[in-house]
Amino acid sequence: MVSFTSRLTRSFAKIVNSCDAALDAPVKAFAGIIWALSIPVRLIQSGLVRSYTLSIVVGLIAILGYYLYAASHGIR
Repeated sequence: MVSFTSRLTRSFAKIVNSCDAALDAPVKAFAGIIWALSIPVRLIQSGLVRSYTLSIVVGLIAILGYYLYAASHGIR
């Protein structure tokens, strides 16, 4: 019984290892793409909360201004 269990465990381990090897390349490729796309974002980041807050406020003002502009022209 012990030898059967050990053979079954080794067979299962071989299957799992082959599946892991098959999935390793796509996962590494996806990670490389994400890393490459993150380079511009990392260049912008300064780590200062004030600069992030200013960016959010400027964005909200721009969005609000756009919608107010669109609403004023949509009424006429």
